[in-house]
Amino acid sequence: MTRVNPPHQSTDFQKEYNAARETCAIFALNGWGVIQLTGGDRKPFLHGLISNEVKALSQGDGRYALMLTAKGKIIADLYVFDRGDDLLVITPAETAQTLFQTFDKYLFTEDAQLHDLTSNQCVIALQGPAMETAAAKAFGDSAIPERDFGIRSSGGISIARVSLTGAPGLLIAAPRDEAEDVLRKLNDAGATQASAETLETLRIEAGIPRIGYELTDSVIPQEAGLYQAISFEKGCYIGQEVVARLHFRGHVNRELAGFTLDGDDAPSCPATVKHEDKETGVITSVCWSPASGGWIGLGYLRCALRKAGNEMAVIDQSGNVFKARVADIPFSQTKGAV
Repeated sequence: MTRVNPPHQSTDFQKEYNAARETCAIFALNGWGVIQLTGGDRKPFLHGLISNEVKALSQGDGRYALMLTAKGKIIADLYVFDRGDDLLVITPAETAQTLFQTFDKYLFTEDAQLHDLTSNQCVIALQGPAMETAAAKAFGDSAIPERDFGIRSSGGISIARVSLTGAPGLLIAAPRDEAEDVLRKLNDAGATQASAETLETLRIEAGIPRIGYELTDSVIPQEAGLYQAISFEKGCYIGQEVVARLHFRGHVNRELAGFTLDGDDAPSCPATVKHEDKETGVITSVCWSPASGGWIGLGYLRCALRKAGNEMAVIDQSGNVFKARVADIPFSQTKGAV
C-alpha cells in the first residue's frame, strides 16, 4: 500500500518539496540494489534477459529496462549502464535480491560474472532543476553526464542522469563508507536533504509507476506505458513474445491513469474503482499533492474510461467510498511549490 498522509502542515515537508521543485533535493535510496557484471559475455548475457537494448550500448551510455516473466509480466525495473570494463545495474530496494537471483538463475556457461555490491554501495538521488549546478559544485563539471541515462565514473563514484520525479535528476552510486562525504558535498553545494515521503509525493505527481505498487507480476509493460523500457527491434528476451505480439497485433484493455479525489481523506490502497456500479480499475498509490491542492492517486483504468473529468467511485478495503475524477498525468504540471 502507498498512502502518503497530508504533509502540508509540516514545515519540513514544505521545505523539502519546494527544494525539489525550485532548486534540488537529495534522497537516500536505502536498500537499492547495485549489481556489477563483468566478463566477455556480459552484454549478450544481459541482452538476452531484459527488455531493452544492451549489446549496442557504448561506454558511458545506459538504458531503463524491465525483467519480465515468460508471460510478459513485470518482475523488476532497473537501470543498466556501460562503464567500459563492466555493466552496472541499479534497481529499487523492493527487487534488489530478486533481480540478482534471477540473473544468477540464467547464468550457465557464459563468460559473465555477477557481483552483488548492494551491501557495499549506497545509492543517492539528486533531483530538481538546479541539480546540475549543485552536482558540478560537489564533483566537478566533468563528472556530470550530458545524456539521459548517461553515466560517468571517477574515484569509485558513478553518476548517472536519471529522473525519479519528472524533474532533471541524477543517481549517484558510491562506496557506503563514503556516503557521509557525498551527502556533505551535496549539502554544501546547496542541495536540501529530503525524506522518502517527499520523494513519493513527487513520484505520484509525476505519474511515474513504482515497482510493487503500479508495477507487479500482474502488469504488462504497455499497460504501465513503459515504452521507453522496451526495444521492439532487439531479438529474444524473456517475455518478448507476449510484449511483441501485443505491440504489433493487439492492444491493452487498461492503462495507467491518474485520479483526483474529493474530500479531506483518501482511500487505503489498493482500492477498487467503479463506474456505473461496474468494477473498472484500481488505485494503487495515493498522496496529498501540493501541485494539485488535494488528494491524488495513480492506478489502472479501462482505456475507454480514461477521459479526464470522468467521475468514478472508489471503494477501499474497509468499505469506505470516495468520489474521484480521472486526471491527466503528470499532475505536477499544474502548480509549482507550496
